[in-house]
Amino acid sequence: MNYDVHSGDILAKAGYQYMQNNEFEQAEKFFRLALSAGCSNNVELYGFLSFFAEQKLDYVGSWEYIDKSYKILLQEENKGDILFQCTLLINRADKAKRLGKFQEAIESYNKILEISPHLYDWQSALDGKLYSLICSCPDNKQVIMAHMKYNEIYSDLRKKITVNNFEKEKYNHKKIKIGYMSPDFRQHVMFSFYYVLLSQYDKSKFHVTCYQLKSIEDGYTNHLKLMVDDWRNMSGVSTEMLAEQIKSDEIDILVDLAGHSSKTGLPVFVYRPAPIQISGLGWMETTGLQETDYFITDKFVDPINTKNLIEEPLYLDSQFCYTAREDLPIPKGAPCLDVGYVTFGVFNNYYKFTDNMLELWKKIMDKIPNSKFLFKCQLYASESAICMAQERLKKFGLDLQRIIFEPATSDYMSRYLSVDIALDTYPYPGGGTTCDALYMGVPVISLYGERRGSRFGYSILENIGLGSLATDNSDDYVEIAVELAKDFQLLDKLHKKIRNMMIASPVMDSRNYIKQIENYYTRLITDIG
Repeated sequence: MNYDVHSGDILAKAGYQYMQNNEFEQAEKFFRLALSAGCSNNVELYGFLSFFAEQKLDYVGSWEYIDKSYKILLQEENKGDILFQCTLLINRADKAKRLGKFQEAIESYNKILEISPHLYDWQSALDGKLYSLICSCPDNKQVIMAHMKYNEIYSDLRKKITVNNFEKEKYNHKKIKIGYMSPDFRQHVMFSFYYVLLSQYDKSKFHVTCYQLKSIEDGYTNHLKLMVDDWRNMSGVSTEMLAEQIKSDEIDILVDLAGHSSKTGLPVFVYRPAPIQISGLGWMETTGLQETDYFITDKFVDPINTKNLIEEPLYLDSQFCYTAREDLPIPKGAPCLDVGYVTFGVFNNYYKFTDNMLELWKKIMDKIPNSKFLFKCQLYASESAICMAQERLKKFGLDLQRIIFEPATSDYMSRYLSVDIALDTYPYPGGGTTCDALYMGVPVISLYGERRGSRFGYSILENIGLGSLATDNSDDYVEIAVELAKDFQLLDKLHKKIRNMMIASPVMDSRNYIKQIENYYTRLITDIG
């Protein structure tokens, strides 16, 4: 059947009607027909097809449709309003990041910074750009400079904010009021690291208020609400309203737990709603924001004389204090003794797989010829994404017959019992995944560099007494993995010992961790005078 442009627009209109009724299968059918008929609004239709593909876990198809939509938009004279363009660009960037296409993601973020006059768009674009750099760029100076540029977008806003908000005033409360803000007060990797702050603080000396920045709630959220003194659901409110609430609550010390992550509350620091403002745990690098006074860290991530932070460092024995689930099985030993070969596991997200890491894993695979590799993350729920990953790995010479792809599953932690050695990623290593692997008895090989965010695995391993498994040399990374893979008996001993080593270390010493944090809080308030 032949259609003209007019009929294409009629078909698209029918598709929109099905969309409104949530009849997505019919909507997709009519949108495809409309495109075949030469619809005049194919930018939007490709955007919808991207949405449909994502719903079916076709992540590669979703990316291809949104990228096609973007490229058509570039050629059109009437590009629509700024909101439409920015929405399309954010969608393109998000889908690019998931597949590890960071140059395309950065391209989209740069375009937003170019076309949008709105501060909110700049914040979102710069946060996304910083995350893309962290995943892909090992150059420490470049990453730090990018974070410093974040500070510049608030220069005009600072002139408009009343001077009183910037004054440090001491409230003289009977209890020091601590405010924690995060978009991730729910089932999330960060739960394992902030839990101790909310569950073990000294209620006789501190009053804790949590500022929830995302509307998503679950059983974890409800559990946390019972632990603290006050809970504020601030999802969807403006930064200025958040600042007013924090100011009204008379928070002495405001702690950001997310840095530049999605839906962060970090911009509220510019309003100076609290006398003391701290960041840490949920971000890999400096915030770059002049209103961030302090940063939670340790000497392995930030050696004493490094200049990776613009904030004043608050040194703990370990920047992380890991809380493990209580229902996990005890590691019984290295699985290689039963199956006769070593299984390397990488449970980090696919977008952390740089070309350099694939080259190193190829060398390990070649030197341990009967080994297998287990790759596990949510992306592998998509068949199209698995095919994409396979094509890429094949180009680097990895033997696909020895690689297992698995999506994230509810038995995620138990799957570590099938792994002999976990291989960390660089320059964006694991934090939660590293601790999870170690708690399940699996030794982790980690590569680190000058960038502070690349040193998380090194810090964790040093703190539990396995610093020899971390290295700043790529050749050594391969050699450590190979030598360990050849020694089944050593692997077996490690699998049986690592959990206890971890429990006895600063990484799980919750009592000492909260004591060190609270000593800082008390000292900082006292120093205000």
